[in-house]
Amino acid sequence: MLRKEKIRFEDVPKKVTQQMLIKHRFSAALKHHRNSPLEFIQCLFPDQFSLDDFHTKPNGYWKDIKNVRQVIIDLIEREGVAEQDVPRFMTKQRLMAEGLTGLLHEYHGSPIEIIEAVFPGKYDVTEFQRVPNQHWHSPQNRVQALRTFCAKRGIGREELPRLNRAYFRKHFPRFISMVDRHYDSKFYRWIMESFPEYTFQPEEFNLLVGIDGQLCDSKEELEIHNFLIREVVDGKVEREGCRFVNQEYDEVYIPDWVIEQNGRKWIVEYFGLYGSTRYKWYTEKADRKMQFYHSLADYTLIVIMPDDFREKGFQRIVSLLISNGIQINVHCSLER
Repeated sequence: MLRKEKIRFEDVPKKVTQQMLIKHRFSAALKHHRNSPLEFIQCLFPDQFSLDDFHTKPNGYWKDIKNVRQVIIDLIEREGVAEQDVPRFMTKQRLMAEGLTGLLHEYHGSPIEIIEAVFPGKYDVTEFQRVPNQHWHSPQNRVQALRTFCAKRGIGREELPRLNRAYFRKHFPRFISMVDRHYDSKFYRWIMESFPEYTFQPEEFNLLVGIDGQLCDSKEELEIHNFLIREVVDGKVEREGCRFVNQEYDEVYIPDWVIEQNGRKWIVEYFGLYGSTRYKWYTEKADRKMQFYHSLADYTLIVIMPDDFREKGFQRIVSLLISNGIQINVHCSLER
């Protein structure tokens, strides 16, 4: 086989693949060696090659952090990479060129996860050229990113509530799209998830507390929330209690309210900034939300627009609730 494929003996570990062996009818022999070209070759030529000579490694090899650490440090030292340049050097393409596909597979195709495993807490995600696809889908990655970001900048508990959209627009805009997608643009949710050891009070984030203890983001939301709590008959009103994933746009939606009553469920959304020229992204995302919520067979969508509330008050909200089948107290006040 080596003669036919014109492979020099010293190149066997790097050039002989499982596909090649199967092509040359070695499949039965491979089965005796767990379908591993490495084990097969070492059996045929004992003491001729070391593990370092092979691109592929034995099953479970990359689960041992000692092996991961050794190969990464050897690569960094061999290439003379400065400590501060490691995140920019360690790309997916570089690792694949080094024949470390198996290592990448073990760490979900993410050089960031590999470097974090080898040098825990040393680098943060902001130092890498880019994050791999679906990196932010992992809550652990999102938490680690913020904790490392804050640790490297000396941001303590007192400063955390001030990390809002304006802060990241100035200091690290790449985080904004992640928070928009996975926390529905609510930075306080990311902070509270990332630092569970701190007991934050709602007022630290300028949040408001409804009469039932649930949190609201604005005075208008607070008024609507308290109205729903008082007037919905024998139903459950839950604020931001569930998440939906819009796979088409890779976005996570957290409804303002979900109401359950008599075996039915409604999503109620207040789009307070809809149509704002200052926040074009808000209106575009609101349109995607409405389209997505309308597609949910188990829910009925009720949309409250700014003019519905600011100009018409609760009278319009009462009309929306009743017309969509929600039972409310008949004595409820229609005055704001």
